[in-house]
Amino acid sequence: MSPKRHQIDWPAGLMMISLMMCAASSARSDETQTELPDDAPAQVRTEPQFQPSLFDGIDARLGSWSGALGFNYMDGTQSMSGASSSGAKQTNSLMRETLKIVNSGYYLLNPRLCQGNMELDLAFDQDKSEGSGSSTTTKGTVIGYAIDAEILSEKPYTASLFANRNENRMLQPFGGLMVGVNENRGAIFRLRQDSILTDWGYPWFEASLDLHEDHNSSTTTSFGNSQFNDQTSRTAALSASKGFETADLDFNYQYNDVINPEFKEGNFQSRAAALTYSVDFGPTLNRRFDSMWNYLVRDGTAGTTTMTNSEHLHIDHYENLNTDYQYGYNYLSSGNVIDTVQNAAFSVSHQLYKNLFSSAGVNGSRSTMQDGSTTSEGGHLGESYHHSLPGNGNFSVSWSGSYQLDANNLSSSSVLVIDEAHFAPNPFGAGVGFLLNHNFAVASSVVVTNVRGGGRIPLTVGIDYDVIDENNQVKIVPLAGSLLVLPGDPLVVNYSYMVDGNLKYSSLSTGYGMMLDYHWVSVSFNHLQSTQKPLNGSSSIYLQDTLQNTLQVNLQGTLLDMETNANMGLENFESNTSVYRRSKLSSSLIWGLQSNMRAIFGVNASDSNYTVPTVHTDSTRSARSSLNWFTSDGWNNTASIDWSTYKDNGTPPETLVQAIAQSGITLGLFSLNASIALGEWTRDGNRSTNKSFSINIVRQLR
Repeated sequence: MSPKRHQIDWPAGLMMISLMMCAASSARSDETQTELPDDAPAQVRTEPQFQPSLFDGIDARLGSWSGALGFNYMDGTQSMSGASSSGAKQTNSLMRETLKIVNSGYYLLNPRLCQGNMELDLAFDQDKSEGSGSSTTTKGTVIGYAIDAEILSEKPYTASLFANRNENRMLQPFGGLMVGVNENRGAIFRLRQDSILTDWGYPWFEASLDLHEDHNSSTTTSFGNSQFNDQTSRTAALSASKGFETADLDFNYQYNDVINPEFKEGNFQSRAAALTYSVDFGPTLNRRFDSMWNYLVRDGTAGTTTMTNSEHLHIDHYENLNTDYQYGYNYLSSGNVIDTVQNAAFSVSHQLYKNLFSSAGVNGSRSTMQDGSTTSEGGHLGESYHHSLPGNGNFSVSWSGSYQLDANNLSSSSVLVIDEAHFAPNPFGAGVGFLLNHNFAVASSVVVTNVRGGGRIPLTVGIDYDVIDENNQVKIVPLAGSLLVLPGDPLVVNYSYMVDGNLKYSSLSTGYGMMLDYHWVSVSFNHLQSTQKPLNGSSSIYLQDTLQNTLQVNLQGTLLDMETNANMGLENFESNTSVYRRSKLSSSLIWGLQSNMRAIFGVNASDSNYTVPTVHTDSTRSARSSLNWFTSDGWNNTASIDWSTYKDNGTPPETLVQAIAQSGITLGLFSLNASIALGEWTRDGNRSTNKSFSINIVRQLR
């Protein structure tokens, strides 16, 4: 976890030094001098009244003091039962008493020389856990701190030092208990634009050097199972930028060393560099060139080397005519696997009057890999027309067409994909996941890894995620009960997908669409059709002729002083291997009950009926309702209920329900926050429920 850049810390010993200096300075200021009469001799009046001290001219002051007393209590119960098991139950109770002391704005010598903040956090914890026939009780003290200092904050050359430590104990949304310690320390050195380089003839230059170490450890427990993570990351990052009259140049370099004693396979070192350059030029600065280069080397069990380069030139020939030229290069090396991709494209755009917009272009690419190469070249052409209608309406129509030639020259029918990037859904829902980028992926080859915080945590299918084959595509569905995946986590996927190794084929795609929009109602229709034909005389199951028609209706407006909207969609899809009809519905309503109270309701539904390759259906349903209200004296309240379900003929049905209520109030120096959560997850006869309650009371000290 990266340190907060606005909180820059100083070594802990600095606190003692500043206190000693402050005491010495205060002692000097308290010394008094004996007043002399006005007619005293000059030689008497000019004699010093005390001897010079080592601390002369040195000043150290503590800043303003503040603090807080707090009490926090959390209680959670989690239970699980199955069709063929007696079930299990686990409870966790956490109580924490805290004292926080903060000194803001201390300085040494002079506020412009060194100024910072100090914070000390003391806590006494009492925990109790029961489950699986055992009971555990623990007590202990926790010490946290946050110290920062900014040196020469008003000068072109500044330095920031920081050190932080905090310990967290919380109940996860699914009922598990997580205990974690986060520590970071380091320094940041900055060179600002108004440095001496400006006088030397190098204006608009700035740079920074960031050196820090982060240590994060956590233990997550659920139903007697524990997952421990202990990771240390050491980072050195250098960034520099140079501005010109019409251009910018940026350079970044980062070295990272990650160590995980419990999971040595995840240890690695990485070195990354990036260089970007942008310039506007031409007689009227009507041309812009952007160049970007990235390089990454990662050592360790999953060692990789990646290099990417992209070049883009945009020219505005006239107000209504412009062209774009692009080139890209990608290199990936992992073990014995080396993949390279080169692509180039040219496009031209023209706008006739204000209504007709036309575009055309050509493109080409070449990929080389361990088992051969693939090439592709093609072109596209499209137009769109817009026109205003009486009654503040708008009408638009568009069409497009493209033609592409592809050729495979591979010795294998399987292509390996390494570290394809995705994100876990946020929030989780029944059947909610993401599709892999390539069709005909081999489900058994899928390996998902969580790369949260720069580490690599391997995930287990059936426990952390599910793999679902959907219309020749593979969908990854993270599971809500996983100890290793949280909503929004960055994930990477390794897998193989199938191709015809020696296939040459053409693809012709056409489409058109139209939309009628009157603000409160809009109706749109889109038609897409693609035909793929072999050019070397052999057919292939991987060639797809597709036909897709989509109708969308959107409604929005105000009904009985309530903001409402509804979206309805109907999709017909046909291909060689799949035929289905899908309908979708989503709607929401915002109801302002009072000036300080608002209710929100939303529903979503989707049904897919397949007739090819087999007759089956799948459906998703979800609903959410929330209520938010506040009072003039600072009382804020929220309550929400989320429900989702997923059904498919080929997989067990799954249902997820979560209810959360939160309340908080601040009265002067006193604040109170409380929350309660209830949840249930059911699937294939298995049922998991969780209940949690939390209350936090804080009394500010000033």
